[in-house]
Amino acid sequence: MAEINYYAGINMIPNGNDILMNQNELQLPVIDNESTAPSSPVQGQMYFDTTAGDKTMYFYNGTAWIEMDGSGSGVATIVGGDGIDATAAGTEVTLDSTASLSTSPGSFVDFTGSTLTAATGAIAITGDLSATGTPSGTNFLRGDNVWATPAGSYTSWSLEGDTGPATDITDGSRVDFTGGTGIGTAVTAATPNLLTITNTGVTSIVAGSNISISAATGAVTITGTANTTSLGIADSGGTEKFTVTDTVDLQFAAAGGASVAFDNTNKRVTYTAPSNTNTEYNLLTTNGSNPDLVLDPTTGTDAIVNVNGISTTVKVTGSGTNTLEFDLVDDVTIAASLSVTTDLSVGDDIALTGGTSKITGLVTNQITNDTDAANKKYVDDLVAGGLTFKDGFNAGTGAIDGGGNLTTGASRVAVSVGDYYVVTTAGSFYGSVALDIGDSVIAKEDAAEGASDVNDWVIIQGDEGVVSIGLTTGASTGAPLTANATSGAITLTSRSYAGASNAGYVPVGGSGSTFLRGDGTWVTPDNSGGTITSIDITETGDALTITETGTATDPDFNIAGAGASTQYINGELNLVTFPNIPAYTAGTGLTLNTLEFDVNVDGTNSVAANNSSSTASRTYKVQVDSGDNLVVNVPWADTNTQNVTSVNAAADADLLGIEVSPTTGVVKVGLDIIGQTNLGSAPATDDELIIYDTSAATNKAVTIANLASAVQGNNGYAETITAWGGTITHGLGSFDVTVQLYDDTSKETIYAEIDRTGTNTIVVDGNGTFPSTNVRVLVSKVS
Repeated sequence: MAEINYYAGINMIPNGNDILMNQNELQLPVIDNESTAPSSPVQGQMYFDTTAGDKTMYFYNGTAWIEMDGSGSGVATIVGGDGIDATAAGTEVTLDSTASLSTSPGSFVDFTGSTLTAATGAIAITGDLSATGTPSGTNFLRGDNVWATPAGSYTSWSLEGDTGPATDITDGSRVDFTGGTGIGTAVTAATPNLLTITNTGVTSIVAGSNISISAATGAVTITGTANTTSLGIADSGGTEKFTVTDTVDLQFAAAGGASVAFDNTNKRVTYTAPSNTNTEYNLLTTNGSNPDLVLDPTTGTDAIVNVNGISTTVKVTGSGTNTLEFDLVDDVTIAASLSVTTDLSVGDDIALTGGTSKITGLVTNQITNDTDAANKKYVDDLVAGGLTFKDGFNAGTGAIDGGGNLTTGASRVAVSVGDYYVVTTAGSFYGSVALDIGDSVIAKEDAAEGASDVNDWVIIQGDEGVVSIGLTTGASTGAPLTANATSGAITLTSRSYAGASNAGYVPVGGSGSTFLRGDGTWVTPDNSGGTITSIDITETGDALTITETGTATDPDFNIAGAGASTQYINGELNLVTFPNIPAYTAGTGLTLNTLEFDVNVDGTNSVAANNSSSTASRTYKVQVDSGDNLVVNVPWADTNTQNVTSVNAAADADLLGIEVSPTTGVVKVGLDIIGQTNLGSAPATDDELIIYDTSAATNKAVTIANLASAVQGNNGYAETITAWGGTITHGLGSFDVTVQLYDDTSKETIYAEIDRTGTNTIVVDGNGTFPSTNVRVLVSKVS
């Protein structure tokens, strides 16, 4: 369960602001520590008095502070009970006994005397054991109230030493411990009595020259270290082989018939080499099982080595005098384990030949690795209860395809759990369940021959799903593909697109010049596309004629004629209507009575046209001047710039929200937000608004998600602190901030003291040790 960790005090305001524990524990509490009693207490209030010599818990009973250690005025009255008489004189209470005391013998104890009655004073009762027999230093009181000597009492113990006979120490005998050379003994009468054995001989050993000792007292090892020198022994080439010292003898040895003699008088060592006599040996073998190797010298006695096989594994046979044959016995027994290394690349297999050979004795519980051999029982255990395919059968008659009958008659076959049959001819299974071809049955119970019934089987019907599928077509009413059922006979209907928001496949009827319209029909659009080859502007008297040659899907400048509903310049300027083109007067420029458009136009939007009355190309510009006036620059009088006399907002549905005010003179064109229908719900995160990018000096689209991220980022701050009391600079510029804390590891909420030290800073402080896992601080601006 998560915890809330407080590093600040909780001040409960009076008048019912209680903490209800709901039978939960208040763990490790400390009651209010005070050196004097709190003023203005209420009934039930507690405190701990910290004054030296007091150190007591108190509670307020509504009138006074009462000690909680039992020494306070806890007892109000004392009332006598049965056999007790209580009398009071001032603050003293006297308790007197009014009961009678009588004595009677018990099982082992007899109390003498008569009934005693006394109001005051001591009452003496004398008792004695009622046991039979005579008590003594060797008798004990038995469980039947008889004084007797216990069985198995002390007899003797044996005193033995390194020499001398063993002596029994019987009851009353004495043993003296007498000191000898270097050993003293002393006895001290005490509890217990004490025998002390003291070394009175050598008390310490000190090492002298060339002597080392292991200890000064106790078990001491003395080692003599001789002052030695060493003699190097070298071979004939001068290489030293070993050294000897006066503590290590130089020894002389001889072998192979050689001898060494020592002359003590002359201090001489004589080495005598053996005589060298060549002997020729013949190595022979004997015939038969377990032959011998015979080392036959030309002189002397033969040496024989027996070559024996092992009856369970290897046999050895001699052939002639120079051949030994080693072979496996016919029935090899390996006592431990047999490891055979094979080379699969050359086909080293362990092959059993003869057709009747087998591997026996494999244990079941040791088969653990993928490469371990398995015995028959292991395989049988694995497949026990599994499926065993038997045959196909006729569900109506029970006839098994391979012979026999499964369901009919007294001779129907016996079945075992896991027997698996498949229906090859449809019919009624046991006359109870209709089965089709492809259905199958699996035995779940064993049944003897002629005893099986329908309840012994699990039936798996293969036609529970789709049995047939029909296909048809139609017009879409929503889903592009429908099915009349989910199982059995299913008809799938594929529906063509029928217009509006319905889904469906593309209907037939299209061509290279037609398009699928929203009502589900193929049509040729009004603007069929093409290419504008030229735009001619011709002046005839006071009349200006504009002629377009060719068509285009997205023309740069397309005027279809007076009264046209939609015209474009670069897809940006929308000229909605030209009710008439007035007469042109040389030197006065061109005046357009009505000009409507859907977006702002900057000074770079222009359209090039060919003036048929001139050999040069002209450029017509519709601009906004420095005074926010919409003006037309006339190509044949570039210096003559005329104000547009009127501007109207477009009525096209795609252009709703454009507001023009006023329509003449200095014209302001903008978005009419108030005049639009309210969204009525929260905007989607990918809804967009127009915003001006000051760094790029251009308009851009911004989504609701972009704005939310910017607003939240500017109104929140987070930081991890590692100690209390540090200043946190959040930079939100307001005292109206909320602060939350949590443990950076356990993620549990923490409460501490929060001080708003400025509009951009706070201080987080707390009581007690700062958490070792650090604290995460979250600051949110409220506006």
